[in-house]
Amino acid sequence: MNVQQDRQLLQKAKALSAFKRHLSVYLMVMVLLWLTWFFGNVTSIIAWPVYPSAGWGLILFFHFLSVYRLFRTGRRQQMD
Repeated sequence: MNVQQDRQLLQKAKALSAFKRHLSVYLMVMVLLWLTWFFGNVTSIIAWPVYPSAGWGLILFFHFLSVYRLFRTGRRQQMD
């Protein structure tokens, strides 16, 4: 392996690690929000944790796409 391939692999590993960390924080916070809503005052028709779950989930989805795109570009370069 050459130095450039090592750097690319390191960049991919860091991107994947950052996504996994983002996902785990999202899951922990969402569990906390939903439990707060469930054991709190449940008088509204729509559960308020839906809004942060959807908003942050959309951001997380785009983070996933950026990491996935990074891996796909690496595969294409190796095949050429």
